[in-house]
Amino acid sequence: MKKATLTKTLSVVLVLMMVLANFSLVLSATESTPEYTTSENIVGYSAALVERKDLSRVESIDEYYNDTEAVLTEFKISTPEELNTLNALVKAGNNFAGLTVYLACDIDLSGVENFEPIGGWTESNYATPAFCGTFDGQGYQIKSMKIILPEDYNSRGYLGLFRCLGAGAVIKNLVFDENCVVDGSNNTGIRRIAMLVGEIDSNQSQNASEEHTVDIFNVYTQGKVIHAGGEAGGITADIASTWVTIDHCTNAAKLEMMENGASKYGGLCSGVGGLVGKVGEGVTASSTKPNKVRPCSLVITNSRNTGEIIGGKGSTGGIVGCMSVASRAPDHELGVSTETKILVIDNCINNGSVTLTAKESEKPQGLAGILGLNHANTNTHDVTIKNCKNYATVTDPSLTIDPAAGASFVQTSQIVNNRDIENIQVPTLENNTEAAGQTDATLAEALWQHLVAIATPDPEPEDPNNGGDTSDTGNTGNNGSTGNNGSTGNNGNTGNNGNTGNNNTNTETKAPETSAPTDEKKSGCGAVVALAPVMVMAFGAVAVVLKKKEI
Repeated sequence: MKKATLTKTLSVVLVLMMVLANFSLVLSATESTPEYTTSENIVGYSAALVERKDLSRVESIDEYYNDTEAVLTEFKISTPEELNTLNALVKAGNNFAGLTVYLACDIDLSGVENFEPIGGWTESNYATPAFCGTFDGQGYQIKSMKIILPEDYNSRGYLGLFRCLGAGAVIKNLVFDENCVVDGSNNTGIRRIAMLVGEIDSNQSQNASEEHTVDIFNVYTQGKVIHAGGEAGGITADIASTWVTIDHCTNAAKLEMMENGASKYGGLCSGVGGLVGKVGEGVTASSTKPNKVRPCSLVITNSRNTGEIIGGKGSTGGIVGCMSVASRAPDHELGVSTETKILVIDNCINNGSVTLTAKESEKPQGLAGILGLNHANTNTHDVTIKNCKNYATVTDPSLTIDPAAGASFVQTSQIVNNRDIENIQVPTLENNTEAAGQTDATLAEALWQHLVAIATPDPEPEDPNNGGDTSDTGNTGNNGSTGNNGSTGNNGNTGNNGNTGNNNTNTETKAPETSAPTDEKKSGCGAVVALAPVMVMAFGAVAVVLKKKEI
C-alpha cells in the first residue's frame, strides 16, 4: 500500500514538473520577441495614422462613366486597369475636385512596361489638366511602378505617379514599394521629376493665395528617382502658386544623378531635395512672359528623408533643395517684387547622405542636410527651420576651391546654406540639431512603419430602415501596438456611433532592433498551441505508467 502511494505521488510530481516546464517555455517564447509600439507622434509615415474605410458600398472608378447625374462622390481602384481609367478621366478634363478615390488593395504595376503619369500635358499650360481631388491610398502600396522615358520624349517633364496636382488636391496614406523607378536618364531635357508628383501648381499665377491649397499626408516613397539635375524630389519636384502642406511623410527613395546631367541644369532655380526639390519660380521671365510672379507657401512637418540624395550643380538638400529667388514683377524690374514666398520646415529629420557631382568649372551651389540653398531676397520671403535634426553626412568631394574667390558659392551645412548676396533674408532657426555621424534611435521604427499590418473594418450591415444607406457605423479602434510578426494589435472595439474606439493607446515609440522584422515567431497563444501536443503526450505517458503500477 505504501509502495503504491509512493508511486502515485511520484507520478503526480512528474506531471506537475512537466506542466511547469511547458509553462516556462511558453513564457520564454512570449518574452523572447519584444512587442513594438507605433505612434502618431513618429517622425515620418506612420501606419498608426491610417484609418481604412469599408469600401463594400463604394463603386469602382469605372462607374464614373455611368454616373450621368453626378451623384457619386467616392470611387475605388482595385487593379492597374482601373488606375489607368483614372488617368484617362483626368486627361479628358475631369479634375475630380470634391471627389475621393480610394485604393482597395495593393496595385502591382510590374506588368506595365512604362507607366504613364496621371494627368495631361499641353504646351501652353504645361501639366494640365491636373488632379484636384482626394486620393486615399489607405496604407496600400503602389508596386513596381516604372516610368522610363524614351529618348524622343519632347516634354519638359512633370513626372511621377501624378504629373501635376492642382488646388484642392489631397494625397494621403500611400506607400510606394522599393521596386518603383522614375527614370529620366534617356533625356537630358527632363525636369520636375519625383516619385509622387512632378509639379504642384494651382495655375493661378500671381493671383494664388491661401485659398489654393494642396495637402500631402502620410506618404512613404521608396525606390529610385534618376534625374538630370533640374528639379527633383522624393515627394514632389516643384511648388508654384500654391499653399502646400506636407505632413508625416517619409522619403526612402534614392535621388540619383544621371550621367553627365550636371552640365545640363543647375541654375539658381534648380533644386534636388529628399522631399521637395524647389519652392517657387525663379527669374526666368522673358519679353513674351514678363510676369513670372507666383506666390506660394510650403509647410513641411513631422517628416523624414532616409534616401541618399545626389545632386548635380544645383542646390541640394536632405529635406528641400532650394528656396528660390524672387520672381520678376509685372514691370520686369528685378528686386521690386512683392511676391510672397513662405517655407516652414518643422520637426523633420534627415538620415540620407547629401552630395554633389558637379565639377568646379560648373560653379556648383549650396548643399545642406535640411535646406540646400536659401535664395530668398526680398522682405516678403519668410523661411523658418525649427526642431529639425540632421544625422547624415553632407559632402561635396569634387570641390576644392575657395568660395570666397568668386568661382563658386557652394557651401556645406547640416541645416541650411544662405546665398551670399546683400539682401539675403536670413532664415529663422530654432532648436535645430547637428548630429552628423550620430545614431538616430528613431530611425529603425520609422523605416519599419510601412510593413505594419493595418486593420480593415468589417463590411457595414445593411440598414433595412433606409434601403441600404451608406452612412458610417463606426471605425475600428486601433491602439497602435504592433506584435513581433508585423500585425497591428487592435484593442479598440468597433464603435456604432462613428467614433473610433481606442483602449489604452500607447504614444511611446520603441525602435526595433532591426528595421524590418519579417520572420514570424510563435509567441503567446501561438506558443501554447505549439506546445499542446507535447503536453498531451506527457499526460498520456504518465497515465500508462500509473495503469501498469495498479496492475
